Amino acid sequence: MQKSRPVEELLAERRGQHGEYLDNVMYSQAMKKLFKTSPFYDEMEDLHRETLDYYAVKIARILSGGYNNPDNWDDTEGYSRLTSDRLPRERSHNAVRKRS
Repeated sequence: MQKSRPVEELLAERRGQHGEYLDNVMYSQAMKKLFKTSPFYDEMEDLHRETLDYYAVKIARILSGGYNNPDNWDDTEGYSRLTSDRLPRERSHNAVRKRS
């Protein structure tokens, strides 16, 4: 059985990859608040809103110093694909909604 490493070691590693945690929180929460100002936010399904939240976390990590970590960039591509693959294709030509 493998011993788990001390949490301090893990946190130091993550800080080196993603920057300071409180910086991440500040940037991520600011983006999530901005997303909610869209007049279409409440119309979106959980799939759309969750993907936006994932983007916010990854972008926050980039802005907190993790801009050279390929995972932060690659993951956004993955989230986009996971979302896109689940969208109905018949609506793709008329996907842009007009504000009421």
